[in-house]
Parts: sequence; structure tokens; C-alpha cells
Amino acid sequence: MFRLLSIFTLFLCLVSPIFSQNQQDFTFSFPSKAFEKERTIYVHVPEVYYEKVKEPMGVIYVLDAQAPSYWNNAKSVIDYLVWSYQIMPVIVVGIHSDYRSTEFMQKWTSFADNDPDNSGEAAILQQHLKEEVFPLVADSFRVNGFRAIVGHSRGGNFLMHTLFGTEKELFNAYIALSPVMHYMENQTMEEIKSSLSKKEPFHKFLFISHGNVGSGEKFYMQQSVWLDSLLQKNAPTSLPFKKEQIDGATHFTSVAPGLVKGLIAMNQNFTVDAETMQSIMENEKESIASQIEKLEKDQREKLHLFFPIKADQYRSFANDMIDEEKYDRAIELYELCTSHDPLNFQAYMGKAHALKEKGNIEGAKQAYDTALEVVQSGKTWLSEKGITNWSRAITNERRMLDR
Repeated sequence: MFRLLSIFTLFLCLVSPIFSQNQQDFTFSFPSKAFEKERTIYVHVPEVYYEKVKEPMGVIYVLDAQAPSYWNNAKSVIDYLVWSYQIMPVIVVGIHSDYRSTEFMQKWTSFADNDPDNSGEAAILQQHLKEEVFPLVADSFRVNGFRAIVGHSRGGNFLMHTLFGTEKELFNAYIALSPVMHYMENQTMEEIKSSLSKKEPFHKFLFISHGNVGSGEKFYMQQSVWLDSLLQKNAPTSLPFKKEQIDGATHFTSVAPGLVKGLIAMNQNFTVDAETMQSIMENEKESIASQIEKLEKDQREKLHLFFPIKADQYRSFANDMIDEEKYDRAIELYELCTSHDPLNFQAYMGKAHALKEKGNIEGAKQAYDTALEVVQSGKTWLSEKGITNWSRAITNERRMLDR
């Protein structure tokens, strides 16, 4: 047993690069038992990975990482959306393919498995992901159970074959950019119809995008339109999905905007984003907390997964309400923030400002007193200089209320 553990530890040492402080990009090359040769993956972690509160993150897997321009674009788009708080924090993993024309295709059902012309390796790629890549990423980085996958063109075929086949549990979310599904006499399309006819639960999210320029993309567009129509009629509630057409875009110029739309749609189905919060704010008949509770229950029923709003997100939403002079809603959000993080002194300060604007001066003073107490407790992330500066600022704000 000790020898086996030693061998596994040695394997990790061989494939794991040495982490430098706040390093964001990594390359892993290792012998793959599934493919019987060396394989490579790339990993990008966001800046927030190194913040003081080190929480586990979801992972988005991107096919076709062997194309530098495509991989660099995909990881940069995802990184920017994480950095700007538009999607939940995620790690990005690029899957380097040697022969995408076979790796993204399943075997023909009309040919014998050992037929030399039956070269589809989708099952091998699925095995590679499940048995080699997922464990390596989990052992090397702080990850939670959320996994999404992005595939373009033939990569979209791999997504559909996986989602509507026997390995749909590999991922929680599937983002297909201009998927191509007509190969092998429409075998993937037949797989989709067969899967939906079984009326089985999915608990997965699917996003499809396509352009509408160029003869090739128009042909692929028809397949996405067909799939959307089929899903509209037959998809169970446990398979929420969305299709987006990128007007004026070709098979290639639709990739970046399609990815952005797909990531935003994915995020909306697993947590509360800015657009969803805006809708919640507009419903003044129900409290924010009760609406979020209902939303969480609905999403958990559909997808068996939901990521609660972080305290700082509540504060960010509250700041927006201050800008819109909706002070009651702002106070409600600041209180939700401090209920999740009692040491969030900036939320107490925001609440004080909202109360002041409402004319509740005594309430504002109490909120500032609480903020000052939290800052001077020494339990926050502030340095000694920060404690001094924030204490002075809060005291000055409170004194202004006596004028």
C-alpha cells in the first residue's frame, strides 16, 4: 500500500509544475493510459484564487486548447468575466487535442468497432477526462463539484454526444458554440432524439449559439435551430437550455460573443446574477430574501446545484440601489450582507448612508457605531494602518450627522 502511494505521489510530482506566488497559468504533460501516449492540459486560475478567503472553485473545461489563439481568447474571456464579478469564480482547463477530427466523434453504430474506418475516439476522450484529467485538477487545485465544458464546431458534437449519451454526468453545464451534428448520417441527432424519448431526468444546463453568415454556418445553424425546436417540445424541466443567434457572425466570429452569452446564461442557472437581482428588485411585493429562497429551491430542483450569493455581492447590489435612490431596498441588501458576514464594516457604512438619506439620523449613527466597532475589533482583513484610516473616516462621517 505504501509503495502504491509513493508511486502516485511520484506521478503527481512528475506532472505538477512548481507553483510560484500568485501564478495563474500552468501546463501539465503526463502519460495517458486512455490514449496510450503523452497528453497535455493547460490550467488558468483567476486572481481571486489567491485571495485571503480561499474557497474552492468550479472548473470550466475548454476543448481545442491546442490552438493557441482559441485557448488564449477563451481563457481571457472567462477570466475577465470572473474579474468583473459577472460570473462565479472558476478555474479554466484547456484540453489539448492531437486529432480533433476523431477525438470529438463517436464510433459509427453501423460499422464494427474494430473496423479501421471506425476511428471515433469520443469514448477515449471521455475516459481521459473522467479518470485522468479530473483527478489531476482536483489534486492540484482547490475545486468544488461544479464542472462545465465548452466546445466549438466538432467540439460541440462531442458535447452533444456526451450530454445525450451515457456520460452526461461528466459535466453540470454544456456550452456548445456552433455545434456540428450531421456527421455519420446524423448519428448524433438520432442519439439526441432517442435520449429525449426516454423521458429521463438530466439536471444539466445546455447553451447553444450560432452565427448566420456564410454557407457553412447557415448549414450548421439549421442543426441548432432543429435542436432548439426539439428541446422546446421534449426537454424535461431538469434540462434548462438557451439558444442564441449571433447576427452578422460567421462560424468563427460567433465564438467569442457566443462564449460570453453562454457563460452568462450558465451563471444565471446556478446562482443569482445582476440581471436576476434586477428582476428581484422590481418585485416590491416580496422581500429579497424570500425571492432568493424561491429561486434557489427552483434551481436546486432542476439542476441539483446552486451557489449562494456571497456577502460582498449583496453589498455590491446594495450600492447599485443607493445609486438609484432605492434606499429601502439598499438597506435590505446591506442587512443580508451583514447576516452572512457580520464583519463586513463597509455594509454597515452603506446602511448608515441609506438611513441618513431616508432621514433616520439615529439609525444612521447606530450603523456607523457598529461599523467602527467592527473595524477596531481587529478581526477584519485590515492592516493596522487600514484600521486607523477607516476608523478616522467612519468617525468623520458620523460627526457630519450632528451638524
